[in-house]
Amino acid sequence: MKIKKLVRLLIGFLIIGAMTFGAYRYFKSVSEKEEEGAYSVPKKSENEESDSAPLPVKVSTAKIGEIVMKLKTIGEVEAVKIVKIKTDLKGDIKRLNVDEGEHVKEGDVLVELDDREYRLRFEEAEVNRLEKLSRFYVQNQFGEVSSNLKDEDVSKVEQKKRDYEKALELWKEGLISEKDLEKTKRDYELSIIEKGEKRDDVLSASTGFSQADIAYKQAKINLEKTKIKAPFYGIITDIKVKEGQSVNMGEELMTLVNIDRLRIKAKILESEVGRVVVGRRAVLKFSSYPGKSFFGRVKSISPIVDPNDKTCNVFIELENPGGLIKPGMHCEVFIDSEIYKGRLIVPRESILVRGGRKLCFVVEGDLAKWRYVETGLEDDENVEILSGVSEGEKVITEGHFTLAHDAKIKIIE
Repeated sequence: MKIKKLVRLLIGFLIIGAMTFGAYRYFKSVSEKEEEGAYSVPKKSENEESDSAPLPVKVSTAKIGEIVMKLKTIGEVEAVKIVKIKTDLKGDIKRLNVDEGEHVKEGDVLVELDDREYRLRFEEAEVNRLEKLSRFYVQNQFGEVSSNLKDEDVSKVEQKKRDYEKALELWKEGLISEKDLEKTKRDYELSIIEKGEKRDDVLSASTGFSQADIAYKQAKINLEKTKIKAPFYGIITDIKVKEGQSVNMGEELMTLVNIDRLRIKAKILESEVGRVVVGRRAVLKFSSYPGKSFFGRVKSISPIVDPNDKTCNVFIELENPGGLIKPGMHCEVFIDSEIYKGRLIVPRESILVRGGRKLCFVVEGDLAKWRYVETGLEDDENVEILSGVSEGEKVITEGHFTLAHDAKIKIIE
């Protein structure tokens, strides 16, 4: 009985050993095949090659171009043209002509103040001006200022003019005081008056017409200021007043903003600000418009670094004719920094990775040829090719994920 048990036990060990050895050989064989396949070009069987229909693909041409490196950051939108509308006068609001969000043109009347008091002042100034003008006219016509003022010797005036011009040069050189210069200037002006060249000015001042004319012009300006107008085309926002409300001089009424052209304020690390160049392109992406890119250019770089976060403000301007972008929005900013020219490039989407190696499919006739490639620099759109593809060859960019070597293809637009 013991012998039979030993025989059975021995047979069992032999069976287990044989199974273990067989499994080891099998998995080793599979592993070797997988490893070999990862570094070899897969081919289709003759039957598959003859029976399969051409696969539609899109292609691009390998060419000499640029690799553009980018800086990524976050930016905030600001308006370039924005102004707080204020009143220069004290008064009551008679009419508010705009609503929040309304578009206005340059010169449109936004707010009208009660102008009755300012109109009376204007009319009073106008009457006073006419009175002084009449007096000036009478004296000018009938010669109440002595006519012998016109008979002075011209040479006297010319000498005074030369004296003044010389004094002016000496004053510029610091050789005489400003007081001496003013005395020489006053002597020159008095000689002109004596000659008669400023006779009308003297008459105007002596009759009170000059002062009356100034008061009239000021009253006219104040009357015009009762109608507060838009200084440029834009959109009304942040209205702070209503009709009937009393306002003081300098009080803020509303805000006018133009969003046709905007500015992005982006923060760049101190260590990277040297890579930013004024005039370079910037790509802007907003969460409000997924999949859509906007383009601007670097307008200026702040000369000051924030000591708290060690960043520098970079300002980017962009056109916004459709008004899609609003001040206050935030966006991702991609600024073109280094530009490497004269590189052999292909689109990023043409590069695949299989078995840990980079490859692409190159078109030869109506077949797709599997090529391993060595790459260099790359940006958001292109990859530099160091070896494996030549300039002018067509690489497949769409429809290549399931392709095999020597697969038949049909190029589509």
